[in-house]
Order: sequence, then C-alpha cells, then structure tokens
Amino acid sequence: MLTHYFHTKHGQYSTVEEIRSRLENDCATLKENGFNAVRIKLEHESLPTNDPTADTYREVHFKCIMPSDDRDSIFQRMAEFDSTIVPSSNPFEKMKDGNIVQFFNKRYYEGTVEEVDQASNEIVAALNTMCTVKEVKRESVVFDTNLEHDKWWA
Repeated sequence: MLTHYFHTKHGQYSTVEEIRSRLENDCATLKENGFNAVRIKLEHESLPTNDPTADTYREVHFKCIMPSDDRDSIFQRMAEFDSTIVPSSNPFEKMKDGNIVQFFNKRYYEGTVEEVDQASNEIVAALNTMCTVKEVKRESVVFDTNLEHDKWWA
C-alpha cells in the first residue's frame, strides 16, 4: 500500500481531480518499476462531504483494548450484534498488561452521514460493554477504482 496525505487547505492541491491525477501518476511510476497498484482510493478523515453510496461509502474503524483471553468471545458477540462488523485481520498489538489492541471495521453504503454516525455510536456503546474503545476513525471514501478489492470484509 502506498499512502499519501493531502491537505487542500495548504494550497498544493485545490481539486479532487488534481489529487487523482497525482495518484495515477504515482501508480504509473510504480508500474514502470515493476510494482502493480491494484487500486487507487481517496478517502478523508475530516468532516464528511458526501452521504454514503455504493461508490462513496463511509468506513468506520474502532480501536479497542481487550483482554486477550476475551478476544474470541468478543468477536462472537459482535458478530451476533451486527454481522457486517468485521474484526481486523491485521496482527494485533500485545500490551505489557496482557491486553491486546484489536480493530473492528464497518462500511456503510447507504443512509445519511448523521445516520451513519448514530449507528457508529451504537456500535461504540455495544463494544464498551465488552472492552474499551480507545479511538473511532470515520472516513469518507471519495473514490475507489477497485470497489471489489476488499469488499469481502465489509
């Protein structure tokens, strides 16, 4: 994964198309050097600018702290709460106190931003009955050139 951070406020980029062009050029450079980019995806973490759709979905990531012994039961309980919440398969961080850091992910393809935020708050409340939610990151996807790439998890 190649990651860039863009700040339109700082003057280098003023439109989404300028950012898209930069990303496409970077992917072309990667390809010239033997690397294949499987997708270009632009998302932002600031205030949302669009309601979720099949193409411009919202992703929410929940960073949780939990006892490692409770991990499997929490996964099961969250699956029962909402089968579309997916625990991250990324390696979880083991903390010195015996707890672990585990992420859960959820995508929203419909509704309003307000409805998504309310649903996310309900997930936080449910998770907080089982573990501790340390951070919630809400992202708006502006475009994604390969919508099927990791749709399996959300």
